[in-house]
Amino acid sequence: MPVANYLFGSTARNESTADSAVDLCIIRPRDVQDSDQVRWREQVDRVSRDIRGWTGNEARVLEYGEDQARSLIGRDQVLAAVRKEGIRLVGDEGFLHRRTRR
Repeated sequence: MPVANYLFGSTARNESTADSAVDLCIIRPRDVQDSDQVRWREQVDRVSRDIRGWTGNEARVLEYGEDQARSLIGRDQVLAAVRKEGIRLVGDEGFLHRRTRR
């Protein structure tokens, strides 16, 4: 299970078109160190396929490791957009909104 999963981009802003991708930001938990771990990869790939089946649109999945995302909050433009407009689908409600130590 991801630490958090957010819908962002044009779909989250309710501005998508028939050709828009569905953008997801998945925060991978610490215990999944390698994003290529078979079980994790199968789950992410299944979500992508399901989105395509449900909507007819491509899923564009962006993954961050938990520690990586924490270190980039406030410095990464994509995470800033997810933080501003993202709709949390599952996981830690406040993950992107916590202050981090510098």
